[in-house]
Amino acid sequence: MCKEKEKSGCYLQGTVILLLLLLSVAACVFFKSTITPVEQNVKWIHSEVKPSTEISLQDSVKFASYTRRLDSMENELGMIRDQYQTDINIGIDRLNSWVGFWLAILAVVLLMAGVGQYMQVKKHDDDWNKLSADYKIKKQDIENLKKAVENERTALKDKLRIETTLFNLLRTMAALHDPLMLPRDDERKQRIIEYLAKAQELLIQYRTLKQKENEVDKDKNLCKEEDSMILCLIFTNFRLNICRCVALFTSPSVSIRAKCFLDYVEKEENKLSTRENMPIDSLNRFIGELGVLLKTLKSGH
Repeated sequence: MCKEKEKSGCYLQGTVILLLLLLSVAACVFFKSTITPVEQNVKWIHSEVKPSTEISLQDSVKFASYTRRLDSMENELGMIRDQYQTDINIGIDRLNSWVGFWLAILAVVLLMAGVGQYMQVKKHDDDWNKLSADYKIKKQDIENLKKAVENERTALKDKLRIETTLFNLLRTMAALHDPLMLPRDDERKQRIIEYLAKAQELLIQYRTLKQKENEVDKDKNLCKEEDSMILCLIFTNFRLNICRCVALFTSPSVSIRAKCFLDYVEKEENKLSTRENMPIDSLNRFIGELGVLLKTLKSGH
């Protein structure tokens, strides 16, 4: 861009110098052709008057003739002066015309150069505006991408926290059937109910995160391998824990409800393994079944 600007400036300077040289040559030619000696165009008549000692009638006639000739010469000189002044005026007019003509050409050239400079500046201004608009768009895209990455990172962090807490809770609940952990059955029952209620809350939070992820990704299938695997692990841990802890509850309703829950979980595991069900649908039904089981455990307790 700078090289093009310097190149156009060099062209403009060369054009101006060339016009000045042409104007100087034209002025020299004009002055040489118009300012010429007047003596070359005038035929002078030289006469000598030698008066004699005696003045006669013929001398008077000669003097009268000389006087007329002098008057005629004065008239000729006046005409020559007028012609010379006219030639000077014509030369000045021609000079003014030539100067005006070349100044007009110079003005046209400068106008064209100015228009060219204006077009270049306009082009640079348009390029700058376009670049600024592109920069703002790219900056906005980067900000949106950064925000999306931050949201995804936060969602992934929350999901990992929920999964880790849920697996730790299930691992702890798996040991509650051991009498060495808590000697009293009512304490172990109460702890199991509390853990199941907390697990249900964590599953609801996990479902909310998956629904937000579905809205962002626009993926309605949600049948991803990692989601199915994680839910299968969660369902398996729940099934094993319920099998171990249900023996603490002696109510028949609890036993029947637990048996139905275990059968349901086993079927859901098979459906997730074969990709028959979508993870989000299985999770919704599982939360509902877990709520029914938890309600039965509270009434049986």
